[in-house]
Amino acid sequence: MAPSEINQNPFQGEFFTVASDFSERLVRESLQNSLDARRDGEQVRVRFTFSGENGALPVEAAAAYVDQLAPHIQADPGADAAEREAIDEALGLLDAPMTWLTVEDFGTSGLAGDTEANDPNEPGNHFWGFFRSVGISPKGEDAGGSWGLGKWVFPDASMVNAYLGATRRTNEDRTLLMGMAVLRTHTLDGAKHPLYGQFAAETDTGDDDWLPLPIDSRDDQDFVLQTLMDFDLDRLDQPGLSVVIPYPRTELTAGSIARAVITQYFLPIVRGDLTVEIRAPGERERVISTSTIAQEVVDIPKPSEEDAHDEESPDSLAGVIRLAQWAIQVDDDSHIKLGVPTRSNDTLELLDLEALQERYERGDRLAFSLETQVRRRSTSERTSTSFRCTSSGLTACRVDTTTSCEVT
Repeated sequence: MAPSEINQNPFQGEFFTVASDFSERLVRESLQNSLDARRDGEQVRVRFTFSGENGALPVEAAAAYVDQLAPHIQADPGADAAEREAIDEALGLLDAPMTWLTVEDFGTSGLAGDTEANDPNEPGNHFWGFFRSVGISPKGEDAGGSWGLGKWVFPDASMVNAYLGATRRTNEDRTLLMGMAVLRTHTLDGAKHPLYGQFAAETDTGDDDWLPLPIDSRDDQDFVLQTLMDFDLDRLDQPGLSVVIPYPRTELTAGSIARAVITQYFLPIVRGDLTVEIRAPGERERVISTSTIAQEVVDIPKPSEEDAHDEESPDSLAGVIRLAQWAIQVDDDSHIKLGVPTRSNDTLELLDLEALQERYERGDRLAFSLETQVRRRSTSERTSTSFRCTSSGLTACRVDTTTSCEVT
């Protein structure tokens, strides 16, 4: 670090400490980003793979990825005794075989964008957003997620706070490999180092001018291929992104991932937009798709008592999935149409509410279409659209919209 640089520690999360909801946060970020990168209407397929102890990378092979990280972890000062203990645990892991968890997507476009760009704002440059920005997203306002801070679930899921990313972009005949570790500002051998450490291609550029660049399979094919083999990555010819989480936290299990997938992404799965595969040694392979999700609900582990919610019980989830399966097949004529109520026009008065209440209390499924006028963000043009809502007396209401807009 230059003498003038501001000292900073991570604000994205509590690093090297125990946190909750790892599986939920990892699933939420991974699947949303994959759906945002969906290619040409293809179904998105996301695969979670656990190495387990038997598939762990031997210490000698793991050194190619983490040997230069160890002294920086050791130099991290930590904020208290608990963090110091976690740092010592991380150092101990580096002397053992590397367990890993990978998250790979298919049917996506990969991390598109100029790999040498590093301006303060790079709209649409997802490579830049994933590896070179914090709190700034290259996505548009209507995207369902953000590379800004959400991506920090990846280092947070690792007990050494590090991750690797291998991407192959649409219409490119190469695989790019890069990574990052997040520590704290620390001093090593008399030199002060920032909180972000880069896993990147080696160059002769001086520190002041160095821009971390990905390892390109066209320049170092042997190393990239070895990495793909080490972590069983399927990035030789299929576009998409593969993320490697070294030494994943023990809270991350195949069962907790499966539960998070079903509770948070049942709708795109039921629609056929998304399929999720989960592999772990000693367990059956889970494939959560539109045809299997009903059975997978039965097989997912129950949450602990302190994390349990009524809406996440197997019976409740099964009911929501049945409702979603019915809702996506409801034709326009079966929707009860009405305008969105306003201060001057209470359109609910036009409905036979008593008859609808009786149907609802019997457990009948109801579908509504709320018609309204909207003004688009970019213009003053007003257009008609509708919000679709389906509900049942036995389940919760789920809302979907046909367009991205600002309601006025």
